Amino acid sequence: LATPSQAKFINKDRLGQFRGFGGVRLEDGVLVTRDGCENLTICPRAVSEVLGVMSGSPWPPEKDVMPEMKRNWTTRDKGKMIKLDVPVVD
Repeated sequence: LATPSQAKFINKDRLGQFRGFGGVRLEDGVLVTRDGCENLTICPRAVSEVLGVMSGSPWPPEKDVMPEMKRNWTTRDKGKMIKLDVPVVD
């Protein structure tokens, strides 16, 4: 907020409502190819996924609720990466 050229884009009153709230920053590792991109980050993103993990549901999930993210579903077994086939929710 100290820089006027940037501060004009910030709603100070709204920002103040979130002071002390904390937050989460999610970043993705992506593989860019000639055919598009593949998301290598497979953390819960949809609300249903986050709530599921918080309540003890297995991760990775049995069905992909966000196929548009093009996640590369993998798990580890004895130190090896294993690619999973997680079907899309109908």
